[in-house]
Amino acid sequence: MVILKLLIVSYITRLGIMFLNFILMLTFVIFSCSDSVLASEEIEILHNVNDGTVCVKMVLNNKSGLVHVSYPYRHEKDNGRHIIFDFDILTGKPLNLLKVAFNGIPVEHKYLRSSYDGKQLELNYKQYFLPFDDSIDKTGFLIHLNTELGEHLGLLEVARNEGLRFDVECVERDSGVKRNISFSFSIDSAQKFFDIVDKFRAY
Repeated sequence: MVILKLLIVSYITRLGIMFLNFILMLTFVIFSCSDSVLASEEIEILHNVNDGTVCVKMVLNNKSGLVHVSYPYRHEKDNGRHIIFDFDILTGKPLNLLKVAFNGIPVEHKYLRSSYDGKQLELNYKQYFLPFDDSIDKTGFLIHLNTELGEHLGLLEVARNEGLRFDVECVERDSGVKRNISFSFSIDSAQKFFDIVDKFRAY
């Protein structure tokens, strides 16, 4: 009788462990799916009938914010054709940018611009000050790449094989707490975008 009770207890314990494992696996799947559902990608070609200009835009929207990628943008200094990456990061607190990398490759300081006035971000004690609007709880920055100088070629090569992943490392200005934020474009979207850019540049 005692042996039977022990066997029943052991069986129930194993069932409990199996059930917990199932719940953990289900939770992981739900969170994985929810991340992918929250992220969306879109590519569009816009034609301005007023001046006859055409541009292509790629937009990524996820739980961390938005990234708008557009081409061509004519910079006022050199009138060159630039690809612009415009990062809108959702945050309730002011942030400073520590570094940003695409597919593990650090983005140089000279390409980082302020989303407020388009000027190069100022580096102060290894941190870039980012403007913050507390009325809409967001901050951001720009990456400028001049296609006529070939500044986009390294990124293009990686994007066509791996897609685009931007890892943004920030720190809360008041508390000093670090925040890691990621934005990922699929291989398919990255390929389509740069294929259109190449066609634009051919004209």
